[in-house]
Amino acid sequence: MTLTPSDQRKLIPALSGVVRLLMQIVQGGAENLTLGQIHELKGVARGLARIRLRRLSSRLMEFSCHAEAHLRHELGSDSDLSLLLTDCVQSAKFIKTYLKGVSARPEVLEEVFECRWTEADQALLTNRILVEMSVVSEFDEKANRLDSRYFIDTLSGEVFVSRTVHSHPQSEETLPPQPTTRPIRLLVGRVFPGFSPRELRIVDDSECEEDLGETGLKGLMDVAHSSISKLASRFARERRNYFAPSSSHELVRIHCLAALREEIYAADSTGDLLRIDRSGNPRGVRCIRLAERARPEAIFGRVFRDQQGRLTISPLAVIAHLQGLELVRL
Repeated sequence: MTLTPSDQRKLIPALSGVVRLLMQIVQGGAENLTLGQIHELKGVARGLARIRLRRLSSRLMEFSCHAEAHLRHELGSDSDLSLLLTDCVQSAKFIKTYLKGVSARPEVLEEVFECRWTEADQALLTNRILVEMSVVSEFDEKANRLDSRYFIDTLSGEVFVSRTVHSHPQSEETLPPQPTTRPIRLLVGRVFPGFSPRELRIVDDSECEEDLGETGLKGLMDVAHSSISKLASRFARERRNYFAPSSSHELVRIHCLAALREEIYAADSTGDLLRIDRSGNPRGVRCIRLAERARPEAIFGRVFRDQQGRLTISPLAVIAHLQGLELVRL
């Protein structure tokens, strides 16, 4: 990661001020913040984003929004405020330690900073067959659009993401990309450091001549998590790192969908359950409707734990038996 002396000169005084501010909040109590102080915190969070302190900026903004909701007696609890404030403090401590010259793992740096990786930092990926599982488009507050294309490596099962930013107004004039129906032969690619899914920059590639058939899908099933318990173990292992993101993208084999009280779950052959996220998520509803007319074999999506601690997936694609084994992008 390139961090110039100019970057450090900007970071050190800004970080010292933020640490003092956070300690004042800790001593005074987050629940005692006034609306004016919360608006000031939001301004600080925006300023941190401009000097590449991505995680601290994001968590401080989230903390400010929760504190504002708490002040208005809306959604948000003291426990949420405490957790977010702890994250801000830990992030600030990590940055301070790193600026003193203590080394850190590249994936943690990617999560904490807005990194500018050099070519030497990137891993070379060659001669791989990738399957594009889904394309997700998201808009930010300035109406810029981020297109995220998710791929699975048929050799290792690793999930990669390729991101493209479309600035406003081009974001509204350019149609989002559609996932290709054929496997992609990656001739040359570069993978950035980071937690899964790692970001992939495609240098040279070509589409395979044939569509992804049953043989290819069976190969994809072979590199998926074989059970929900193995998915849960992998997810928990990665979250042991304090700075790991709260979610990851995974492909897991399942047996069916099951209704339990008011929730819908994916179940594997052992009976382990994976909650399907339907809150404000049309893809979750589409996944359930698909299961009414086809037998799901595997599900791909963003995996996280909900507020009750249940392992949950926000579906993006399903491998299911329709007229044969098919990949259905939701």
